[in-house]
Amino acid sequence: MFEQTNKWKSIISLAYSIITFELVEMLTFFYYHPMSLIHLIILGSLGAVGQMVIFWMIKLFRQHIVPFIVTTRKIVTTLLSILFFKHSVTFVQFIGILLTLGIVVYDFYREINHQEKLKAKIERKHTPDHVISY
Repeated sequence: MFEQTNKWKSIISLAYSIITFELVEMLTFFYYHPMSLIHLIILGSLGAVGQMVIFWMIKLFRQHIVPFIVTTRKIVTTLLSILFFKHSVTFVQFIGILLTLGIVVYDFYREINHQEKLKAKIERKHTPDHVISY
């Protein structure tokens, strides 16, 4: 799935850059700034590794855990960026961060409770109502 998505994104991007004549500008920029090409290759490689990690997490932990991890990572990245770069945060932005974090934690808690209820229901289904002893 990821392979097909990436293939079509690349084809569409290449076609667009050819149609709008931005391909020549891009190649010229890379010629005069070769480190930017290296940075772009590194960025693309890290994106591919990130997609493989997400696919692995979906396969290993089911699809409900992945949004929790991805959203939590984004929140932590945002908070670290705010602290590291000393950005100012308005009250409304702070409330937005807290709401997002609260919703993610609540959703994760709800998913854990749902899984426990399913396990209990399955166990009750396979446990006999009465045990006959001799």
